[in-house]
Amino acid sequence: MTIRQTEAMEKARLLRAALASGRVPASMLRSAQKLLTVLETPVQVTVLGARGVGKSSLISLILGDTTAPRPEKSGILQLGYSESSYALVKDERGSDVRLNGVIDAADVPKGAFEIKQFLPLPSLKTMRLADVTVPQDTASRERVLSWVAEQSDLAIWCTPSLQSEDLATWMSLPDALKDHGFLALTKADVLQRDGDLSAQIARFEKDFAEEFLALYPIATKRAQRALDQGRISDPALWDAAGAGRFMSALERHVATGREEALDYVDMI
Repeated sequence: MTIRQTEAMEKARLLRAALASGRVPASMLRSAQKLLTVLETPVQVTVLGARGVGKSSLISLILGDTTAPRPEKSGILQLGYSESSYALVKDERGSDVRLNGVIDAADVPKGAFEIKQFLPLPSLKTMRLADVTVPQDTASRERVLSWVAEQSDLAIWCTPSLQSEDLATWMSLPDALKDHGFLALTKADVLQRDGDLSAQIARFEKDFAEEFLALYPIATKRAQRALDQGRISDPALWDAAGAGRFMSALERHVATGREEALDYVDMI
């Protein structure tokens, strides 16, 4: 958790206490309540792409933890904070089934559309994550992308190499979300080994740059080896894998939406 995230949690605690004690002036009451909602609602970050492109590995890096589940029968896996681990599985009829612990692929019923997994990870107090597999069939893809458009504050498109299909799917999302979108080349080490990384970056600049905030080549597997129990044990490897640049940009973008709220809390 960054210093700025810790500051947001502390100011939310102080503002909640001020509201409970009646110390907020009546003229500022509504604004203060809205501010508290902003500060206490985690930013929704959605990691999306086709199956097998490295979404789960990227999410593990963001969390600094590898305990997040990887069930393959659901299009949408949401990760949120709780003091104990449990999951809610939404079936085809829209009903939620609760399962204790960290869900396994074998626990997911056929036809499950959405899974909410809650974990006791501090990083999830300020940021909710979603692992979204974009289906190939049109009807399912439209349903999943509709969820992404409605629920996401920031989106990260994952792909091991740039494809025209990636751009076509991404362009179907609302401009307001694309303005908060990253493109992650999730197997940058393989591209580098094969001599293709420079060409991929050049193609991004030519065909993709206007549709994303930035491109982040990242070798997710290498970056994971730079972590030890959630801490960066090998900073040189972490940066060489592209994880340092990516994580700095992500943390900065997540914090941006709260800057104005934090400043206004000081005024109150």
